Amino acid sequence: MLRKYESRRSEVSRPLRHPAGAVAASPLGVGGTGDGFHIAVAFLHGAVTIFDALDGYKILTTFQTTEEQISAMKYSPNARLLACGSNENSVHVFDAARGYRIHCKCVGHTTYITALDWSVGSDVLRTNCAANEVLFWDVLRRGSGNQIRERHSTA
Repeated sequence: MLRKYESRRSEVSRPLRHPAGAVAASPLGVGGTGDGFHIAVAFLHGAVTIFDALDGYKILTTFQTTEEQISAMKYSPNARLLACGSNENSVHVFDAARGYRIHCKCVGHTTYITALDWSVGSDVLRTNCAANEVLFWDVLRRGSGNQIRERHSTA
């Protein structure tokens, strides 16, 4: 059950047909435009459904990312990209501003993804897996998804 509670308002809820594995909410209007706030729900069979949080949880789109469970999911700080880490040891990044088309795929972990996080600029994705690997990915350019291997100086 997807539920939304607001002060001084009644509860809004929507039943889910399948067990959910991960949930993410856009921090701004999608694409930073303020046009809509989305909630992404990942199901145990690898599908993701996007709901409009401002329109009674209307379903906007559903897409299949993988056949495996999605174990971690998060929108970028600018709300343009959605990263979905799965049990197939990879992360699919979708462009929310372009109707959730695939932006890139990050492959390189030895086991399933347990957590992920974004840089403040929404250009670097950090992922962790069950083997305690921490990897960094360049996701700025469409189709990139390249692992960042060198260290950058902050001086």
